[in-house]
Amino acid sequence: MTSRPLFAFSGAAWYRPAMGAALYRAEPAFRDAVDRCCETPALRDLPDVAASFRGELGDRRPSKLDQLLAVGVLIVAQVDLWRAHGVTPGAVLGVSGGELNAAYAAGMLDRDETLRIARTLLPINIERDPHCLFGIEADSPEAKLMARRAPCEMVFVGTVAPRSSMMLAPAGERDEARLYLEKATRITKETATPAAYHSPRGPSHREQLAAALGEVAARVPEVPCYLASEGGRTVGQAKDARFWTAVSVRPFYLDEATAAAVSDGWRQVLAVGPTDRLEPWLRATFDARGARLDFVTSMREGMSDLRAWRSARRAMRWRSARRALTFRRRRPGPGHPDVRVLESYDEVRTALLSPERFSSTLPARLDRSMASLDSPHHDQQRAVMRGLLSTARGERLDRLCEEAARALLRPHLADSEIDVADALATPLSEQVLGRLLGLDGTQLQRFAEAARGPFGEGARRRVLAAIDALSPVPAPMRQAIDELGTHEGRDLLRMLWIAGTDTVRRGVVSTVRTLGGNGCRVRLLDAPGLVDAFVDEVLRLNPPEPILRRREAGCGVVDLSLESANRDPGHFQNPLATDLERRPGHLAFGAGPHRCPGATIARAELAAVVRVMLELMPEFELVHSPTAELLVRPKAVRQPSSSAVAE
Repeated sequence: MTSRPLFAFSGAAWYRPAMGAALYRAEPAFRDAVDRCCETPALRDLPDVAASFRGELGDRRPSKLDQLLAVGVLIVAQVDLWRAHGVTPGAVLGVSGGELNAAYAAGMLDRDETLRIARTLLPINIERDPHCLFGIEADSPEAKLMARRAPCEMVFVGTVAPRSSMMLAPAGERDEARLYLEKATRITKETATPAAYHSPRGPSHREQLAAALGEVAARVPEVPCYLASEGGRTVGQAKDARFWTAVSVRPFYLDEATAAAVSDGWRQVLAVGPTDRLEPWLRATFDARGARLDFVTSMREGMSDLRAWRSARRAMRWRSARRALTFRRRRPGPGHPDVRVLESYDEVRTALLSPERFSSTLPARLDRSMASLDSPHHDQQRAVMRGLLSTARGERLDRLCEEAARALLRPHLADSEIDVADALATPLSEQVLGRLLGLDGTQLQRFAEAARGPFGEGARRRVLAAIDALSPVPAPMRQAIDELGTHEGRDLLRMLWIAGTDTVRRGVVSTVRTLGGNGCRVRLLDAPGLVDAFVDEVLRLNPPEPILRRREAGCGVVDLSLESANRDPGHFQNPLATDLERRPGHLAFGAGPHRCPGATIARAELAAVVRVMLELMPEFELVHSPTAELLVRPKAVRQPSSSAVAE
């Protein structure tokens, strides 16, 4: 199979007698994997685990610990079974106990370590400590605040989807907790649970677990890992025993981990093991991000294990064959036409280079800005745009971007955490573009503050109002208005400001996230000449505009997926890897007559961010935050005037 799915693992698993027994009899690869698991030191003294797969239990029901370990063995064996059939993960996602299985699938843990950690940690889940689990409508900051202010003992467990959190309260305080939550928000679920899952434990408890667990080899994952306890992506970061002892006693952020996977372009998800609850959680996050979830599960409650797995295998084979199809259908939404989506590199590039067939003018668009025009009106506005952006080129542009980035980052070097979007990305895009438009000093500050705000229709009104409030109007902007007329000139400047700030802000965040999340940083420190190649890879994997809409002559509306084209395995070898040796050729900025005119400036800004961060903050780590778009924590900083490194 040519496409590798994201393997997903849930901690909310169910057990039934003889689970996996049919697979054990029918699939040699599964049987061999189960036998190897049961021979590990962690399971040798638990014969009922092996007996449950071999059909040797009869009417006897295994202990709770044996049940949970049998589920863990089944999931590990299913990972090996998929591998035996040529399906390997391109990335993994795990929540709660599923993080352990995700680590095995990603190569962070071997079979022995996975089962040893499970054997050490699972007793927490079978302690008789009755609680009540509430699902509520709230994001993580709101839910944490509710837990702190609760009149009874209450713990924030985690978030599973946008505005969907879980809270835990002792069974004896169930009524009081319910009344409090009903006043604060809407309860979506209420269920009894035998143990205090994801509840904080004292240091002594963690020390006991660590002592029982012993050493765990810290291996770098072979594929990106989206771990809910970290709320994001783990690439190139090994995890030691301390991490695994904390997974079951700290909150999880499945919605944020899923959102990170969506942002990285993952759409096809293969759920491994008994994970029925996972699909609605993932689907809610995918829908909120405007992405289509392609979900396949290896097991379903109420369906035999063998039948469910064979159904999943057929689905994966069909999806592999379907990649040869260029067009996919989207269900029409309210007020939207039925839209076809072009996803392959060759088809998208052909469409971009054929404006006579794929028009940029859509019936629903009322503005007359360059992005929604065809020739000859587009050519006139593009010439004006080119003049606006030609004031800085080459070394002068690089120097402008690096000086601005250095001045913005330097005051924050002593901070414990840096908000990349607010401290660097937004002001950098505003300063560079403002200088090119003739704005400077106080005038630039006033204009940027007036135009700043959420992206959307409100942004159009804010930017136009900021343009109208300029006095005097800088010469480059006045020239654009004079050449195009007041209406079209203002629209062009409005589009330029929004595109040049919002897309660059997102690009800077993606660049810093990639720089901190994979192994490229060390290589770039040794070979700074590869910075431009690194920026190109970031842009390829995170295009500023993932989808461009066109109107095909005689066929209706078509979406060109730059994101899919840039990850097309038929054009890019190992398309999800950040390959600094890859030859340029992506479509992040489009192609043809509508190619982004600000591509050179955007590249210069992103490269400046990388160079300045490597210069001033060569070591940093990404920090999970439920509110900030991206936080980083400096670990080693350099003051510009000294080559010494201060830890």
